Amino acid sequence: MSATINPIELVNENDHLQLINRLDPKMTPLAIDFLSYYHDMTLGQGGRRLLLKALGVKDKVRMHVLDATAGLGRDAFFMAKFGLDVTMIERSPLLAQLLNNALKHNATTIKRLKLLSGDALKLIPTLAPFEVIYLDPMFPQKKSKAKVKKDLQILQILHQDEPQDSTELLKIALKHTKNRVVVKRPINAPFLDFIQPQWSLRGTTIRFDVYVSR
Repeated sequence: MSATINPIELVNENDHLQLINRLDPKMTPLAIDFLSYYHDMTLGQGGRRLLLKALGVKDKVRMHVLDATAGLGRDAFFMAKFGLDVTMIERSPLLAQLLNNALKHNATTIKRLKLLSGDALKLIPTLAPFEVIYLDPMFPQKKSKAKVKKDLQILQILHQDEPQDSTELLKIALKHTKNRVVVKRPINAPFLDFIQPQWSLRGTTIRFDVYVSR
């Protein structure tokens, strides 16, 4: 167990939860508001098209996707907005509470989004296989001293002491998907565990590696 003290605290502001860094009051609080994602889709239009293509989305075909690394829920929200049914898994109990709070305040989105709190490595084998499993592990930290985006600073602290088990997660996902596993990566990052995907779709700064179930 790490001896690092986690300074992140969950607070309630007018029935909206947010995370603050009690050791750094100037750090931007982290909250999740799905309504804001309508106007703040970090993938960009081109990236969203690539994601849908990587998932294998076809017109008028209902698809159920497992987002095993939900994080702030942006990609899961986009999938649900497009019409997919999405089950999210979030390992951090604090982030899971933020996601639950966001779902409570967006009745439209909650119809297609479901959240499970826990370790995906343990949860995936207990669930019925999904058509597609989506993985968006934390991007490797850059060696440059440039600060991460404000809404990611607290997220980075939350995940700093978690085990780096994304390669194991890929192996588990491949055993429990009906169709494929899609992994989101920085454009020039190595493949997870150097496992070669069947194909990749490349954007400007990110790519989607597609692993087909065999």
